[in-house]
Amino acid sequence: MKRLKNILRFDDVSGLLIYIVPSIILLMLSNIYTLLFVFYILYQLYLYKRLKALFFYALVISLFFFFLYHIYYFIYKSYVADSFIKGVIVDSDDNSFLLREGLHYIKIYYNGSNTLSIGKRVVAIGRQKEIIERNVEGAFSYFRYNLSKKIIAEYQAYSVSVDENSFSIYSIRNFLFNHIENNYQEESKMFIERLVIAKSSFTKEINDDINTLGIVHLFCISGLHISILSLIIKKTLRIFNLQEEIISIFLIMVLFIYYFICLTNPAITRAIIMSVIVEISKFKNKNLMKTDSLFIAFIISLLINPMSILQIGFYLSYLSTVVIFLSKSRNIIKLSSLIILFTVPILLYYNQRISALILLNTVIFGIFFSYIFIPFTYMTLIFPPLDIIYNILSKILIGSIKIFNEIDIPLYFSISNIYYLFIIYILLLILIKHIKNKEKYVLYIFLIVFALTSNYFTSSYRVFPEITMIDVGQGDSILIRTGFKNILIDTGVYDKYNTTIKYLKKHNINKLDYVFISHEDNDHIGDIENLKSNIKIKNIIQNQNEKEFKINSLSIIAYYKITENKNESSMVLYMKTYDATYLFTGDIESLGEDNILTKNIRNITFLKVAHHGSKTSSKEEFLKKMMPKISLISCGKNNIYNHPADEVIERLNKINSKIYRTDTDGSITITSFPFFSIIRTYRLDEISIFDRFNNLGFTIH
Repeated sequence: MKRLKNILRFDDVSGLLIYIVPSIILLMLSNIYTLLFVFYILYQLYLYKRLKALFFYALVISLFFFFLYHIYYFIYKSYVADSFIKGVIVDSDDNSFLLREGLHYIKIYYNGSNTLSIGKRVVAIGRQKEIIERNVEGAFSYFRYNLSKKIIAEYQAYSVSVDENSFSIYSIRNFLFNHIENNYQEESKMFIERLVIAKSSFTKEINDDINTLGIVHLFCISGLHISILSLIIKKTLRIFNLQEEIISIFLIMVLFIYYFICLTNPAITRAIIMSVIVEISKFKNKNLMKTDSLFIAFIISLLINPMSILQIGFYLSYLSTVVIFLSKSRNIIKLSSLIILFTVPILLYYNQRISALILLNTVIFGIFFSYIFIPFTYMTLIFPPLDIIYNILSKILIGSIKIFNEIDIPLYFSISNIYYLFIIYILLLILIKHIKNKEKYVLYIFLIVFALTSNYFTSSYRVFPEITMIDVGQGDSILIRTGFKNILIDTGVYDKYNTTIKYLKKHNINKLDYVFISHEDNDHIGDIENLKSNIKIKNIIQNQNEKEFKINSLSIIAYYKITENKNESSMVLYMKTYDATYLFTGDIESLGEDNILTKNIRNITFLKVAHHGSKTSSKEEFLKKMMPKISLISCGKNNIYNHPADEVIERLNKINSKIYRTDTDGSITITSFPFFSIIRTYRLDEISIFDRFNNLGFTIH
């Protein structure tokens, strides 16, 4: 705290930047999370009251990065690849390679990518691919992931010509790959590639175990790795009695090359910039504070890639380093506890899970990595015969990770939105500031607990029934929530990105009271096993006819009629809440619709349009009897079936039914209140208020 108070006096570089950094983060992230602009305004008012000059600096610098972000974003969104593209290969795997074109990268899919050498200049002929992603809260955003990595486009190549005589800085990366491939055993290769050149070569099982234990940061090249590498280089060069200035120049050159070899992730960028700043400061006989180099690295990192603001690794890297620099303690348990305290909120926001043994895991594996494994990794890279010992250490490490994973207890909890996340960090900072004041300390502990409790209830409890058609692409998955009860209708196809599961976890939903399966087509039941592995399911309902389920304020009646056609045999659900009615139709076609017409169902408020809007469903007779005020269509963007069919859209327009579609609107959430409903679409974040009695509505953008 004493170090922090010294910095906050605003009389040096750190004292200036520690106030400016929050302004930059708040304004840049308000591009995505609009309400953060309110936090930004409030913070600017605080700076203005504290010191007008500080306010001015923060305003100008944050606006500069705000506009820089938009320039990059515009370039990325408007980029159109030619039929052929040129560049240098910087990375590759079995079915694609990464091409550097100017300041940006292009991911190119090509069947022969594993035969291409990193560092070679190539010309690829093909076409640009459209990136299609799920528009679901809490789901993995492939577009933002690419954006943060400066991947400007994806491309399908039909042919690639290679300039075999070409050479680039990335050829050193290729040399290292070949050296590792030819000189080390399998287990050794995995760790050396990951810890030396930032190549993710772990199996899925090992990756999952590392993530579960909360020690993934140890396997990312960061300040610790760069410090060890710098120390090895300096110690080696001092053997030859070289001047310190020459050693510093040589080290800067090595770090510059290493920066490109490792493909510039946030932790590497931060660590290398900080090391270079320290070495340069020696030429001027000026010893910068560590925090000075840290905050300068933050600014330079954003200048290099403003889109890195979208990466979780960016925040974890800087947060953990700030804690290390500002903490007086060198006790590894106390230091690890502080780091965990300040990084866990971000982990809960992004991953919705932490390990119950995270402190034990961090201390034990941290000591092993810092003092044994990482130094020995670099030694083994230089002296391959040491692989006999290194491979044994690698096997011990893999075995230990598996053992710890078996005894570990994962804790599931989501900080459901970024606004709660910022509130919790504000309270943590105030708590640390008043740590010696017992009364205020207790008060802020209470406020943090209250914020976490409020977060849980607002995310997991619904006073009024809420229905969300989740954007799962070409498939169906509909979540119904009332109180603490959660119901899912269909699961969508198997999804490696766990779209539905992440949506549930984001809202602190770890239990489903009912899962209704309309029928056994893959696009309706394909993700059921994945769901069972991650979410507790109390009841699975299939092939149920004429049975009513009373769930809080909801009444759900299931209808089912077996036929030879699997689609026609879809179980249909009719739901009532207040005066609103819903009809969930699965994939029924003409015969299935005839069966529903024999029931006492008329004038539906909300209709889940059958079979993703196929022309074989939603016939005129059916629609005229149902007369849905709102029609919901779940379909994938640019799907091969051309769903929804133009004929179906025309029929719905004829009866003046307002249409919402997951391919254009993303996930669609309906909250039913007495007399009216609120409809929110995720893609454009639009809110519509629908008066059910007068059939009137208006939209807020």
